[in-house]
Amino acid sequence: MEKIYRSSLCFLLLCAACGKGSGGAPHGSAPATSAALLPPEEVDAGPTRKAEKGAAAGERVKIEGGAMTVGSTPGDEGRDPLLEPTLLAVELGPFEIDKLPFPNDPTRPPRAAISRDEARSLCQQRGGRLCTEIEWERACKGPGGDLYGAGNRWDPSCAQNLASCASGFGVLGLGAALREWTDSDAPAPEGGDRRVAVARGAAPTEEDANHRCARRALLDASSRGPELGFRCCWGPPNAAAIPAPRSGEPTVSKTEIDLKIVSKILSASPRLAPYARDLAFFKEEEAIKAVLQRGDAGAAKPGPVLTTSPILWSAVPTEEVVVLALKSKNASLIVALFRLGEDRYRLGSSLVLKDEAGPVVLSYTSFNKKRVLWSTCWECSGEQGSVEYRDNRRLVILHH
Repeated sequence: MEKIYRSSLCFLLLCAACGKGSGGAPHGSAPATSAALLPPEEVDAGPTRKAEKGAAAGERVKIEGGAMTVGSTPGDEGRDPLLEPTLLAVELGPFEIDKLPFPNDPTRPPRAAISRDEARSLCQQRGGRLCTEIEWERACKGPGGDLYGAGNRWDPSCAQNLASCASGFGVLGLGAALREWTDSDAPAPEGGDRRVAVARGAAPTEEDANHRCARRALLDASSRGPELGFRCCWGPPNAAAIPAPRSGEPTVSKTEIDLKIVSKILSASPRLAPYARDLAFFKEEEAIKAVLQRGDAGAAKPGPVLTTSPILWSAVPTEEVVVLALKSKNASLIVALFRLGEDRYRLGSSLVLKDEAGPVVLSYTSFNKKRVLWSTCWECSGEQGSVEYRDNRRLVILHH
C-alpha cells in the first residue's frame, strides 16, 4: 500500500483569486505560471514540446552543469509552500539521466510497484544510481526553467505516451504518468527526527498542477504504488539538497512598498491597468476616523490594529504576502502581492471597488493572524471584507 505524506495545514496551499467590485463584475486576477507574473489567461504559455525522435534502449541524456532555480513561485497553482522552496538558486555539476523510466527501453513498460531500496539496487546493477530530487527537477525544467516537463503548460496527451513529450534537455516523460523515486529524503510532516523518501512526478489521473517539475511527494520508502517507478542517473551525485522549511507561527506587521512598483505590477494586468495610475495610500489618521464614524463606532474595540500602511503577512513561515489598501481614480483597491524577494513581487489577488472614493483601512489582531481585514465602514455589513487563505488552495479577497 502506498503511503503519501501531505502538508498537515490545509490552509497553506495558495493561488490567486478574484474579487468582485461594487458593480458585481469580477476584477481580481488568477495565478500566473512561472514564465511571467501575470494571470494564466493573460500569458501565452506556448506549445507543448514534442519529442523530435524516439528513444533507443539504454539511451541516456547528458545534463550540463550550472546554475538552476529549484522550487516554485508563490501563487503557482497547486504549490505547497511547506514542501516546495521559493525560487532557490543552486549550482549543479554535470550528470547523465536515463531518457525513459527504468528499464529505459521503449519496447518495454516502465518498472513499477517496487520499493525505493529495490529501485536503488536495480540502478546499481547497471552501474548507475537513483537520481537526486534536484537532478530530476533539473532534467524536467530544462535549460529554460519550464513549469512542466514539456513546457509551461500541462498537456494530458503526455500522460498517454511517455515518449511523446520531451524536456528542454530531451528527457522523455518526466512528470507525465509516473511518480518516480529519488535518492533524496525530507523531514516527515509529523515532525520529529524521522525522515521519509521524496518522489517526483505524478500519476496520469492526478490533477494538472501535480505534474509540475517542482512538485514534491513524500512517501514511506517501502511504498509500492502501481504508478510508482524510477529512472537512473549516472556520474557523481550532486550534493545540493532542498533545506527543511522553517517553522513558526503566522506573523503580521506593517511594512513599506514603493508605489511605483505597485503601479508597474497593476499595469501589466489588462483588468487592473485602468487603475494603475495616480495610486496613493489613504492618510491614516483621517481614514481611520472616517471609517469608524461611518460605522458609528467611535473607536475600534480593543485588539485590532487599524492602518492604511501596507501589511506584511506571513500565514506560513515560507511565504510572505503584502496587503495594500489604495486609492486610484474613481476606485479604491485592495491588493495582495506575493513577496518574492527585495523589490520583487507577484500579483496574488485583488479587489476593485468601483466608484468608491474610500477611505479603506486594513486591520489585524495578534490573536488571529490567519487573515487580514479591510473596511470602508467599521463593522458595517457590505462595507468590509477579508484577505484569507482557503482550504481549496486559494488566496482570496472577500467582500461581505
